[in-house]
Amino acid sequence: MIALYKPNILRKEASIDQFFNDLFYTGWRGYSENNHPQVSSDDSNITLTFELPGFQKSDVQIDITHDQLRVSAKSTNTALTRQHLQYTSAIPPIEFKSSTATLENGILTITLKKAADAKTKQLKVS
Repeated sequence: MIALYKPNILRKEASIDQFFNDLFYTGWRGYSENNHPQVSSDDSNITLTFELPGFQKSDVQIDITHDQLRVSAKSTNTALTRQHLQYTSAIPPIEFKSSTATLENGILTITLKKAADAKTKQLKVS
């Protein structure tokens, strides 16, 4: 019995499988690993910082629904290495009117003011 081995077909199938696994299990990330923000938090605020070199304010959309933050950016500038960004994260209750977002020198900073009931409380161990 002769085993047939088709290395090119197997390699193509593996790369297609990897593409769809990345797409469905980790989300569309524009083929970039740098879409995850730096996140810091204190008792009052959550701050997320994204690197978006070359993006304009009009390219960025930030949506906040009940317990979810969605940041997306799409640039029409074909000279950019990365033209897409999409990030979604669960968030605690926030005070929307006290939250801010700024884009300066390619750095998007989102500051979310925690709602009073979302602030950290400590439970003592007895």
